[in-house]
Amino acid sequence: MPKHRVLIVEDEQDLAGLIKRTLERSGEAEAQIVGSGDAALKAVTGRQRRSKLRDADRQIETVVGLGYRFVD
Repeated sequence: MPKHRVLIVEDEQDLAGLIKRTLERSGEAEAQIVGSGDAALKAVTGRQRRSKLRDADRQIETVVGLGYRFVD
């Protein structure tokens, strides 16, 4: 069974690391951390496999207030 690919967009590295460890602990997810909205957009641009996106931090730099956005 393929692992879920998760992109964590979080500017607080301690919190991002905790989220990553929690997701990867089960062995079903592979997580990558980026620290800004711009880095997140670059990380998902050009991917062939579509991703489900969720912005939980409405105060992250450059993408303030994006809210919840899912791509199927």
